[in-house]
Amino acid sequence: MAQARKPAAQAATKPTRKTFEAYLKARENRLAKSREAGAFERQEKRLAAEITRYIEQEGGPERIVKCCGHRASITTEPGRVSWAQEFERAMGHDEAERLRQHPPDSDKLNVVAL
Repeated sequence: MAQARKPAAQAATKPTRKTFEAYLKARENRLAKSREAGAFERQEKRLAAEITRYIEQEGGPERIVKCCGHRASITTEPGRVSWAQEFERAMGHDEAERLRQHPPDSDKLNVVAL
């Protein structure tokens, strides 16, 4: 089943070499920052696990600690809906599996320097 194309919001103009080069540079920068952010995220998760273990051990029933000039606590917040699970519950396992195996097509921009 082919997807209908979205109507253009404005008339397209021919991109310049500068436009393509700026796009590729912006993409390169985003990917580099994403890798860097991934390293920070892994470090943050490791440190959070360490602090959480300490709170669970020393925080008592309130799950609060004061340590080294910081107050840390674990609080309970409302859960978030897992839409994949809810979709499967509403539409059934077969429909959910069909969509997992055959997700709808989407458009992706590909640009390479020649």
